[in-house]
Amino acid sequence: MKNVLKDAIKLNEKYRLICMDLDQVKNEDDVIFQVECEIDCITFDNNDYLLQKLEDEGKTEKQIDRMKETALKHLYAFLSKYSKA
Repeated sequence: MKNVLKDAIKLNEKYRLICMDLDQVKNEDDVIFQVECEIDCITFDNNDYLLQKLEDEGKTEKQIDRMKETALKHLYAFLSKYSKA
């Protein structure tokens, strides 16, 4: 559990588009669930506040799309590393 949570926290800290709620996770399955939810959130543009903030900072749509691709790539890599299925 310790390594899974530690790696998830690193993703949260490194990539601006990743903002998982990891404070209340109790086990590895909770962390995996948070990662899966974050993938859905990024894929379906569910974080309007963050996307608007990036646009207000002058990020272009192309830059934001690249940020999304990078975040998703790392989230999927995390799942492939830690998923039990």
